[in-house]
Amino acid sequence: AEKHETEAETLQMTAEAGEELARMMGRVSSVEEITMVAHSAVNDTNLLSQLVTLSSSTEKRVGFMSAWALSKVVDTDPGVLAPFLAMMIDALPGVPNESVQRSFMRVLMKSEISDIPQSHHARLIEYCMAIMREQAAPVAPKAYGMEILATFCTLYPEMVNEVAGAVQLAINDAAGGMKAAGRKIILRLGKKQG
Repeated sequence: AEKHETEAETLQMTAEAGEELARMMGRVSSVEEITMVAHSAVNDTNLLSQLVTLSSSTEKRVGFMSAWALSKVVDTDPGVLAPFLAMMIDALPGVPNESVQRSFMRVLMKSEISDIPQSHHARLIEYCMAIMREQAAPVAPKAYGMEILATFCTLYPEMVNEVAGAVQLAINDAAGGMKAAGRKIILRLGKKQG
């Protein structure tokens, strides 16, 4: 009976810690605070896990701040997020707001392709292709999607033509920066073919 109480207590403590972190993330108001959270998370798997979970919060600010912290973690040490990449890919289609989508896409773009579980390659490729086709999609996720797809072409060279075509379509009506980024990717893909 003692072990069950310990497990129940542990679950209760974890839930309370998550609620406390959610309150804290809702109050974060500066880049410095986000950077501090990110630096702590690099060395704390529990904090990382909670940030991934809180990124899907229905409280927009909590989700945004948590995802932003993850985006900062990837700049410090992309490898620490490897165990959470599948969870992020699974969450992407239903993320509660654009800022979380942007942060998750940035994390995935900056992660090593070898850290993305093979079981999730097709799902992420399909998601990125859908973003490329979506006229109303924000610029940042499209740009990250182009990069992710180009990286996948190193593993799956048979995708090069399809990805180059999707990038070309996406940049046809795009603004200057997006056009330039897309042209660079098309050139990179052309070299992979030759």
